[in-house]
Amino acid sequence: MGGGGVHRYPVIPNWKWGLKPHNQTTRNVIATVFYFSVAAGAWYWGTKHERLLRPPHHPYPAQKYNAHNLEDDPEYPQKVAEWKEATKDGLLARIRPDKGH
Repeated sequence: MGGGGVHRYPVIPNWKWGLKPHNQTTRNVIATVFYFSVAAGAWYWGTKHERLLRPPHHPYPAQKYNAHNLEDDPEYPQKVAEWKEATKDGLLARIRPDKGH
């Protein structure tokens, strides 16, 4: 009994219906555009609807995009100014040990 060889993957009919797979690049572009559009939509929705239960101790980068930022944390501009002053030396200067040690 025969009928044909064994296929390692399912055999698809000759694409007379549905989308015809052109090439991998087209599918990759479509997938990438879809991924980034969903990510952008989620980011946009999140910035408009995010609320803070309690204000943070210091500002975090995404806080400036929050629509309700000044309602949730009225001291935000003052905290940003203090944080910039405290971290003006840069990351490496803060991680390295003191010169006296």
